[in-house]
Amino acid sequence: MSKKSIKYKQGETITNLNDVIGEEFIYFYHKIYHRGWFGSWQLRWIEEQIKRGTIRKAIRVEEKKK
Repeated sequence: MSKKSIKYKQGETITNLNDVIGEEFIYFYHKIYHRGWFGSWQLRWIEEQIKRGTIRKAIRVEEKKK
């Protein structure tokens, strides 16, 4: 039986706060963060990062291991 490992790659840049809220994982400066972590960020700070284009969607990629 093969195991699947779930990985993520960077997607498109997030352009509004609603998109951040709707994601389970995001990339911030090339590092992946879970909703439990970025959910505690200050709204004003998130807004500034969105304007800078530093927050990106995390796209799930499944790989099969033998």
